[in-house]
Amino acid sequence: MILKQDLMLEKRLIILNKEPKVEARKDNWLERIPDHIKHDYSPCVYIGPIAAGEKVIKSNRSTIYNNIKLHYNDALAIEMEGRGFLKAVRANNVDGIVIRGISDLLDNKEESDMSGFQEIASAHAAAFTFEIINNLN
Repeated sequence: MILKQDLMLEKRLIILNKEPKVEARKDNWLERIPDHIKHDYSPCVYIGPIAAGEKVIKSNRSTIYNNIKLHYNDALAIEMEGRGFLKAVRANNVDGIVIRGISDLLDNKEESDMSGFQEIASAHAAAFTFEIINNLN
């Protein structure tokens, strides 16, 4: 089960393929989460494809959502922000990776936003990102 506090990653280039998988198996990155963010649970890392595009999806009954589910059902998340970053990565022939902290689901988004999950998700994503950067050769 994917919780809104869990992280999603999209590996894009072979050179970055190893580091996220290695770090996901360890729990060193959890030490980078600030104390005021830590809870009784440990966040999980999922590595897989993320659907990224120019449209906001507000409902799991939308045409776009159903199209993604039908044709890209292995996508772990749907987002917009990483699309522009990955476009720039490809245009400049450099390595890149998208690391997402998931703060909400399509259903009950407002409730998640009001509960402070954005700060939690961003702290988890930052902790994992800095652990990967720290261990790059």
